[in-house]
Amino acid sequence: MTNPVTIDRPTSPHASRRGDIGRLTAAEWIKIKTLPSTIGLALLTVPVIMAMTAVGAISVRRAIEQGMTLDTGDWNPVNAGTSGIDLGQICVLVFAVLATGAEYRTGTIVSTLLAVPRRLPALLAKALACCGLIAAVGLVSSVLSFSLAQVLLGGQGAPILSADAVRVTLGATVYLVLCCALAIGVTTALRSTIAGLVVVLSIFLVLPVLAQNIPGLEGVAPFLPYIAGAQMMTVQNSAQNLSPLLGFVTLCAWSVLALVLGGIVQQRRDV
Repeated sequence: MTNPVTIDRPTSPHASRRGDIGRLTAAEWIKIKTLPSTIGLALLTVPVIMAMTAVGAISVRRAIEQGMTLDTGDWNPVNAGTSGIDLGQICVLVFAVLATGAEYRTGTIVSTLLAVPRRLPALLAKALACCGLIAAVGLVSSVLSFSLAQVLLGGQGAPILSADAVRVTLGATVYLVLCCALAIGVTTALRSTIAGLVVVLSIFLVLPVLAQNIPGLEGVAPFLPYIAGAQMMTVQNSAQNLSPLLGFVTLCAWSVLALVLGGIVQQRRDV
């Protein structure tokens, strides 16, 4: 009898690349877990968002109990459910900067790139690992804080499973994920934790204030990351702002641009 001949079929390069990205993402996740302070900062997002949302909801309820009437044109109980995102985003931005900049600060980026000579997959894997964590944290934060706000608002609260509630909750989650991606791209391009923190926090906290208060820049303000992204997690948008869909597209463009810039710098410069 003759033994059957086994023919090894070549592996698809696309399947190989997907496998590489999966292994690289798992390796990046291990690196994140070895930085307790960094992952702790990401997890801190949940109580921070819930606490700030609760404070806002309690303030509104007390105002109502004291006889103050709410201008329904400017206030909506759905928006109250995401009021804590403003502070929570700082935790996300700092987490992304620290998780990315730590390798440059400690010099471990050298060993990373020796193990993974192709630099773009390494950057993509880091973005997937960090954004995956923020997606989970953001979803938990958004759902819990929104539900808590509506409970605290009592009779003024919005239905938790309404269409607006679902859109705003998912919008807040996506907003935090895109903020994380943008911060990773900026920090990779700058290759510095301090510079990354200064630039990223300026983009989200300083530029919106300047654009809204400096004559001639009012038309630019709606396209800034913070203001554009905020439209994804609000209802009754101002006519001067973008629609939720256009706000999402604008923030996506900022995040992709930051990652592309980071990838170009990482490809062209020596560590």
